Amino acid sequence: MGNQNELIDQLEAALTSIRQAKTSAPPANGLRMPEQHILWIVAAMNNGEPVMPSDIAKRLNVTSAAVTHHLTSLEDRGLIARTSTTDDRRLLLVSLTKEGKTAVEDSKKQMRATMAGLVNFLGEDDSRTLTALVHKISQYVAEGGLHA
Repeated sequence: MGNQNELIDQLEAALTSIRQAKTSAPPANGLRMPEQHILWIVAAMNNGEPVMPSDIAKRLNVTSAAVTHHLTSLEDRGLIARTSTTDDRRLLLVSLTKEGKTAVEDSKKQMRATMAGLVNFLGEDDSRTLTALVHKISQYVAEGGLHA
């Protein structure tokens, strides 16, 4: 059991160091990660057609209020537009602006470059091992293994 506790401590320390390094890095395109996620979701849902903020919140597993906060920031930057539906003026739809579509494409390119850098850093064997482990972790999470 002592060996397992040591492994747990090492895993916690490794994950904490990734989190700390990530939070100290400047946000991509000046966007925070939640804003990036929202842009990606709006681009991916309904084949790029406008979506309701509540659908974004469900997809992110957060409250509508949290999404609204980020939508305001994205709208202020000209990356999304919010429009009322014709049936019910109280309902809003979110769509990407031209600038928002460009930001999504740029972030995809940046993500791809980041992954290429990681593969180059790790090498082929370690990259394959990491990929297999990430798939295994994903399975663990899908089966309810993480509760935090």
